[in-house]
Parts: sequence; C-alpha cells; structure tokens
Amino acid sequence: MTDNNKSLIHRIRGTVRILPVSLLSILFAMGSSAAGQFEEALFDELEHHVPELASSSWYGEALAVEEQWLFEVYRENGFQPFWFSDNGLGEAAMVLLDTLENADQHGLAPQDYNVESITALLDHANPAERARLDLVLTDGFLRYVHDISEGQSKARHAFPELFSEAGSPAFSPLEAIGFEGHPGGMQGYLSSMAPQHPYYRQLTEALAEYRKIAQLGGWPSIKDGPTLHPGESDSRVGQLRELLITTGDLEQDSGQGDTYDSETVAAVKRYQQRHGLSDDGVIGPQTLAAMNVPVAERIEQLKLNLERWRWHDRELGDTYVLVNIAGFDLKAVRENRLELEMRVIVGKLHHETPVFSDRIRYAEFNPFWNLTPHIARTETLSHLRKNPGYLAEKHIRLFSSWGGDAVELDPLSIDWQSVTPRAMNRYKLRQDPGVWNALGTMKFIFPNKYSVYLHDTPNHDLFRTANRAFSHGCIRLSDPHAMAVFLLDQGDGSWNRQRVEAIVDSAKRTIVNLPERIPVHLAYLTAWHDEEGVLHFNEDLYGRDKRLLQALNAGN
Repeated sequence: MTDNNKSLIHRIRGTVRILPVSLLSILFAMGSSAAGQFEEALFDELEHHVPELASSSWYGEALAVEEQWLFEVYRENGFQPFWFSDNGLGEAAMVLLDTLENADQHGLAPQDYNVESITALLDHANPAERARLDLVLTDGFLRYVHDISEGQSKARHAFPELFSEAGSPAFSPLEAIGFEGHPGGMQGYLSSMAPQHPYYRQLTEALAEYRKIAQLGGWPSIKDGPTLHPGESDSRVGQLRELLITTGDLEQDSGQGDTYDSETVAAVKRYQQRHGLSDDGVIGPQTLAAMNVPVAERIEQLKLNLERWRWHDRELGDTYVLVNIAGFDLKAVRENRLELEMRVIVGKLHHETPVFSDRIRYAEFNPFWNLTPHIARTETLSHLRKNPGYLAEKHIRLFSSWGGDAVELDPLSIDWQSVTPRAMNRYKLRQDPGVWNALGTMKFIFPNKYSVYLHDTPNHDLFRTANRAFSHGCIRLSDPHAMAVFLLDQGDGSWNRQRVEAIVDSAKRTIVNLPERIPVHLAYLTAWHDEEGVLHFNEDLYGRDKRLLQALNAGN
C-alpha cells in the first residue's frame, strides 16, 4: 500500500466516524491498481476533500453521507472522470456550473454547491487540478440534485424532527449521476429534478419579482398612528399608496392627497385578502403590522415555501386534492385543471393538522362521530362532571367499551365525579347522525395514523373569519356537497348536488366508495397562489417558518 493510501485511510478514520466499512474496503482494495495520472490525482484529492468538508457547514452525519455519495459514484465509474473527455471539459460541466450559479432562483445558495471552487479551477490544466475540478463538480452536482428534488440536506440533518413530515429521502447518487441518457441533456435533466407543478413555478416567479422590488429599495414603512377608516384624512395615505403600488395592489399614479379614497380602500382590501386579514378596508394594528413586514422577510418566506414544495413528490398527479393548512384553503384539481376551491377550517394550536399525502377511499354520508379517547378524557369528562345530562343534549351515546360486545349505558347512572381521565378511556362515545353532529352531514376518509379526514361542520359561521384554526386536527369544508360531487363524479353526470342532497335528506348512514382513489396532499404553505395566480402570504400559524429558517441556517 502506498503512503498516500495509508494517509487517506488514517485521515478518513479520524474525520468521518460514520463512514461505512465497505467504503474503507474499497480504498484498501484499490492499492496502486488505479491507472493513469487522473486516477492517482483523483485518489489524492479524495483524501484532501474530507478535511475540507469537515470545516464547512456539512458536518456530522451530513458529512458522512456526502462522502459516501462521492465514493459510491466514482467507484461505480471506475474512478474515471465524469466531466472531462479527450477534448477537455465537456459542455455538461458548463451547463451545470450555470445552473449552480443560478441556484438562488430556487431559493438555494450557490455557495453550497462549490461554485467558487469550480470557477477558480476552470483555467487549470495539470492532472491534480483537473481531478479536483472533476471532484468538486460531482460533489456540487450531487448536492444540488438532492436539494432540488428532496429538500436541503444540511437542514434535514441538523433538524431531523422538523423534516419528519417530509418523509424519508429516496435519493440515490448512482441514479442521479446517470444524466447522460436524458433527452433534454444536462439542462433538461437538472430542470426535471425540481417540482414540476405550477405552484412551485409560481413561487419561483414571485421570488424573482420580490428580489426586483428589494433591489429598487422595497416599499415604505407606514408610521404608527390611529386606526384609519375609509374617507378619513391622514398624512400617511401617500405612503400607503406608494406601498400598494409597489406590491401591485394599486395602479400606478392612483389617487392624490391625504384622503383615504375609495380606490385606495379597494386596494387595501385586496392587500388584506392576500395576507390572510379581514378585508374590511380598515387599517388597524394587524393590517399595519403586515404592511410593515420588510421585503427581505417576504423573500425569506418565499424561499421557505419553495423548500416545503421540494419535500413533496415532483408530480402531484393529474387529479388530486390539495389542502393548504396555513392558508385555510383547499384546491381540487381534475386532469390538471382547477375545478374547485374553497375555504377550510384546520387544527388549532396544540391540535395541529399534520402534513402528509394519502388517497381518499370513500365518502360517508350522515356519519356517526366517534369521539377520540383524547377528546373524551380532556374535554367531555369535565362537561359531564358539571352536567351529567351533557351527552343527551349533544345526542351522544355512551357504550361500555370499544369492543364489538359493548353495551349501551345510561350516562345518568354513572358518578362522573369518581371517573378518572384514565378510566374514561374505556368508554366509547358516539354522536348520532343529524344536524347536531360535529362532522356535519358527510366525511371523506383516507385512513391514516393521525385520524385526520375531510368533513362537513354544523357551524358554517366560522368560515367567515380570517384565521380559521378551530378543529382538533381534521379539515372542515365550507362546501362539502361540491367536494362529494368532485370525488364521486366519473364525468358522466351521474353524481350531482341533487343526488348528494337526496342521500343527506334520507338521514341514513351511507358509505360510497370512490370509483378511483384520489390523492390528497396536506401541505403547510405560508406563501401560495390562488386560482387566478394571485400571490398570498399567511401568518405562520404553527410557528413552523421560524423553525425551518433555523434549520436552513444551521452551520452557516
């Protein structure tokens, strides 16, 4: 074994504690068998690359993973170059460099992908420097393909609990490096790695637009002052118009003077709608606070939501249901065309609606509501201790257990003061179908570990509010009849509102299996576009933006 080989093994053992034994074996087995100057140089550069990475933001487990990628792909390629040919550096390398330099178009940082190192090595020709260039190109390529398709690696390793909602990464470096057969070449391949649905593309366009706004100085800050109502005069109205023109909510050269006129009021209402506020045209503390969020923070918000989209599959499907938890919004898409959009109610704080994807299997009309043990012991028990007749008032029946042999019990026969929360778990509480039912007249089921589903509600007044976080985690629909038609219709008109209403009016519990299970995606997006392509920002309902930003900035 050469001295270089020994040094490499020693340094890898000292720096990358998690490097698999199999990779170390590969290095030992190579010995001096690698042929040619490039192979020798590459072998040497692999040795020096490890401590370089150890001093960067790629640390701990992430470092080990990155090194595994490099050794795996070069071993599979016989330690031959990926980016050089007999004619020198290939066109694919230059396309890659251009993509990495413009990674910020996707909210990614070019410095994470070796751009400076690549640029510095372009004009060097000796074997060692060519080997190093090939190595840093490959390293940058693998990192970029991973991050654009799966979500950023450094954040995933720094805060794995945050990324639990993103699912397990399915990244394969060997598959990623096989770009040569792509019909669109390197450019087409790299473009195909990003999410392909319009929601992601719209956010990249918004990011570019807001960066232009930032370059021009952003929008003005509105001074504190009394609540401003339509028709009133205030010295801040000029600032207000300037801000609304910058954000695109007001036409250029609109309005004059200090009067809060109808044209400006209409623009404020548009702004309020886009920012999840009550669209009353009144500029109070909440509206003022939203307006005074600087453009730099909105840019960060756009980048965070681009990252979230990378956690999902690049394709959502031709037909699907998309719930935006933070936006209190639902979209139903059929054959890539938006067919339905409605307001929804989501989980309140401490009962957060989870993020995941599944498939809707069936609709249940006039459903029972089986109260979860958690609700029974934390909420219902306290009501029963105050009022033993509570269950009867809510049309809830009490059963001795959750088993098939359970018998119905009289709630008035039980001393609820002596029942502990733990003992409450044994009882099954079931609310009968009817206008009083907490699930309303129908629910749509996609069995999951969270016991979350879409359903109706008897309290439709709540849909008028801007912040609609009221549930225990399920998604309540403002128009469940339309959702039933969307899910059950096969394009032949056999399902319509009249048929849905007839089943509801029967008052009979009825289960209808979907003709085809339809994907449902529950996402958490604080920046998104509506059906008309209008950009919306929403409050960070569950505080996830702050945690994600911390994860993305870890190690920087």
